[in-house]
Amino acid sequence: MRTDHAQELEAALGELATSLQKPVVSGDLVEWVAGVRAAAQPVYELLHRQVEIVRPADCAQIMTEDPEQARNVQQLKDGDRESLSQFTELLARIDQLSQKAPRREPDEGSMTAELKALVDDGLAFVLHAQKQEVAARTWLHEAFNRDRGTVD
Repeated sequence: MRTDHAQELEAALGELATSLQKPVVSGDLVEWVAGVRAAAQPVYELLHRQVEIVRPADCAQIMTEDPEQARNVQQLKDGDRESLSQFTELLARIDQLSQKAPRREPDEGSMTAELKALVDDGLAFVLHAQKQEVAARTWLHEAFNRDRGTVD
């Protein structure tokens, strides 16, 4: 189940990254923003499920198996809060842009800096979220497979 969910989240993050990287064609700003918004929707649901349901269970397992990883678990929790914060901000900016886009459609050039910032921040979020998933898998694997030496 965890693997299926992680794969769904990874796929959704990939779709979001692709939609952000798609160039804005003159006259298609509204369509571009709608595509980004549509790609962000599944990320919203999957990210919240990951942070609120899956990750706490993973962290509990890590702590049960390897309490020495308390620092890593705290970093995962902090990183998850950061993911949610970044994504909430990204969604707000997408909504603002979707309201502005119809009025600016003939002159998308006036929004170049705003679009670039949205794309850069969106891709930074995707990278951060992907990094969180890799870290969680690593620490969970380490908790179960770490060589702790000989025990008397």
